[in-house]
Amino acid sequence: MDRRRVSLYQYLVIGLCALAMVADGFNTQLISYAAPLIAKEWSLTPAALGPIFSSALVGLMIGYLVLPPLSDHYGHRRLVIFGHLVLRHVHPTDRVRPGSGRLDHPAISCRDRTRRRRPERR
Repeated sequence: MDRRRVSLYQYLVIGLCALAMVADGFNTQLISYAAPLIAKEWSLTPAALGPIFSSALVGLMIGYLVLPPLSDHYGHRRLVIFGHLVLRHVHPTDRVRPGSGRLDHPAISCRDRTRRRRPERR
């Protein structure tokens, strides 16, 4: 392996990983510009959004510390599939309720919405 040259495919993989890291950093920095607009739209103080936005950074830190050893132990493929399944069911359904500054559980949010919109039966 040490005698071979780095292939075009390996450069492509390294480039895609670098692009993912740049996109992740851009996303983390972009929220600082969006926070005042979100606070104004939801009638919150910018300080109320602090715990929500800082939880994303804490999640990144925990992920960077915990996931590599798990990936080495269980295998990269299994961990990627597990992570995809978890995010598929959690990410699109969680939301922040305006005015409360807290995340709501998706099942409670869906149940509340269906109660309000369902016509009464006679």
